[in-house]
Amino acid sequence: MSIFLSNMEDLRTKFVRYESSEIEESDLLSAKKEIGESDEIRTECLQQLRKELQNLKDIDPCLEEAFLLRFLRVSKFSVPKALQRVQKATTSKRKF
Repeated sequence: MSIFLSNMEDLRTKFVRYESSEIEESDLLSAKKEIGESDEIRTECLQQLRKELQNLKDIDPCLEEAFLLRFLRVSKFSVPKALQRVQKATTSKRKF
């Protein structure tokens, strides 16, 4: 039982509250490494995703960087997966 408690204490120390406005540099680097984000990849993927979205005729999505980065980050910078997510979000918004 003491092993379980010590593991729980470790988890609590790594938890970042939602309201937190500051993230430690080591945690940020770890997260970026996990999803494969770098300045070059971010720029390249944003350009590709914007190009793909502009080629679509049936939707008119937001092309702002902050908006598109949400989809790229959750898709670990896979442009095809991010494109599908943007399409799904846009059509869902239109329905509701």
